[in-house]
Amino acid sequence: MEYMFFGGFLLAYPLICILGFILWIFAIIQTIKSDAADGHKVLWVLFMFFLPFLGVLFWLFVGPRARRSASA
Repeated sequence: MEYMFFGGFLLAYPLICILGFILWIFAIIQTIKSDAADGHKVLWVLFMFFLPFLGVLFWLFVGPRARRSASA
């Protein structure tokens, strides 16, 4: 039986899923640690929990960011 399905896609799929899961966990942790208001944190975490793929994509582009000091 040949396991190299579609040029290795069958072997790459578990790795992609694991990396996506790690990114999802990282996004949730960073959201919880951010300086955003508690209500916003809860909404972001719920959004990422119920819609993991879309939640992480939105988090990457418009998620809560830690405030940076102006003196840096």
